[in-house]
Amino acid sequence: MWELFDILTVTVRWVHSASAILWIGGSIFFLVVLRPAIRDSEKTGSTPNKLIASLATLHFREWVHLSMVALLVSGAILSFDRLTEPSISAVYIGALTAKIAIAFWLFGIGTATYRRKTIAKSDIGRQEDVETNNKLVKWLKPLISPPMIVYGGLIVILLSNLLNIAFEKVIR
Repeated sequence: MWELFDILTVTVRWVHSASAILWIGGSIFFLVVLRPAIRDSEKTGSTPNKLIASLATLHFREWVHLSMVALLVSGAILSFDRLTEPSISAVYIGALTAKIAIAFWLFGIGTATYRRKTIAKSDIGRQEDVETNNKLVKWLKPLISPPMIVYGGLIVILLSNLLNIAFEKVIR
């Protein structure tokens, strides 16, 4: 018979998985479908597609921010649940640490991308000054680009699978 704790655990896991799917899956859609479609439409000189892309980005951004909050809260709950197991392995702790570090890197990319676009829309001159004065940002730009959300997200999913296997080995 299921207890209340089991139902809550399943719910938290579902929220965590659904949030990751929304963010990473949506990012893959933007990179492999929407961006190429926008580039193709620009070649034809079609401007309504830019408006649609801009609106899609705006709406997706809201869902990304919601999924970031859900991932942080559910991730903290799930980590606490697993780390309180008495026989947790060093491999599990290492993989969890890597997953958390990459997740925070991805949250930083998501937040930085939002800030860059906000600055670009609000103050064009200021944005040019920020970009020319910050050489570190130019050097790190490939590491903080939207495609890195996809790559990092796929690594996090791989680490999640490793965590599940490592945990199952402990409880066997």
